Amino acid sequence: MRSCLRFNRKLNRREEGFTLPEVIVSLGILSIFMTVALSVFSQTYGYINRADLDLDLLHQAQMVLGQLSQDIRNASEIATQHGAFQSSERVLILKLADPSEKDQGKGTYVIYHYNPADAKVSESPGEIRRIAFPSQSGIDLLSQDVKNLKFNLTPSQTVEIELDLEKRMYGITRSLSVRSAYHIGER
Repeated sequence: MRSCLRFNRKLNRREEGFTLPEVIVSLGILSIFMTVALSVFSQTYGYINRADLDLDLLHQAQMVLGQLSQDIRNASEIATQHGAFQSSERVLILKLADPSEKDQGKGTYVIYHYNPADAKVSESPGEIRRIAFPSQSGIDLLSQDVKNLKFNLTPSQTVEIELDLEKRMYGITRSLSVRSAYHIGER
């Protein structure tokens, strides 16, 4: 009877735990799965962050160009000067005249101004500002991630726009360059 008890105790011990090699092999397999899962998660997270930055830059470019195109198409002419502002490749002055007030020289002036000298050295390279006169309805910041903005005025009353945006976030830098042209008064 004693021998049967000893044999049963040995069986119970084997059923109660794992041997050291079994534990080491299990931990090795688990660590391989965890490494693969962490690698996939890390790559997916980086991809999502890059896509988020790209979409943000695309959205900013659409907003800036949408506002510019609306004002250019509603403009009656490109003004060469208004107040302290003078048209250049960094400044665009548009006259949005009401047809009934056109002969009186009244109207609303909209000025788009980009000054790279105002550019911040760190994250935000520059800003585009939209100023409306005479109401001075405010100086609207259209975008703060501008790296470059140029206006090229052609003799055929077309405004060519070069817009470069750059954004840094999550340790990633992404950029977007857009070129577009709009004709004055064309709706």
